[in-house]
Amino acid sequence: MSDEKGKEYKVVASKILGCTLASYYNWDKQGRPIISLLEKYFTKEDLEEFLESGVIERLETDKKLENRVASIEKHISWFMFKELWAWLYVAHGEIARWALANYKILSRDTFYKEFAKEVQEKNIVWKGKDITAYSGIIFYNLHKDDI
Repeated sequence: MSDEKGKEYKVVASKILGCTLASYYNWDKQGRPIISLLEKYFTKEDLEEFLESGVIERLETDKKLENRVASIEKHISWFMFKELWAWLYVAHGEIARWALANYKILSRDTFYKEFAKEVQEKNIVWKGKDITAYSGIIFYNLHKDDI
């Protein structure tokens, strides 16, 4: 049974749970996990904010940060995609031309296998690694207009 949170907290929490204050106390005595969860991770202010607005802004901020990180990762991948294909065109034009000629014709799996075979036969290395190590970047968003 938790006495850490005051009565005001429990009144708000009972509204979240859609139960009476007496039920909240009974659930607390019974050791129901939902009571422990609420009391451990949410303040009274969090619960009030959720009741008023349907969100808890401090938790939404984490989502915004996740979205920004994903956006940054996408931009980095796009930059590396452009850089890699520019280098591939200059250093190994025949491979780049082969890729452009075949990526829409072959199935995705066949294309990856054939591309890897072509690259390995020519022992192509970019930034110290076999180029197939960059397959996630190589095929990031392959469009003829982008290369």
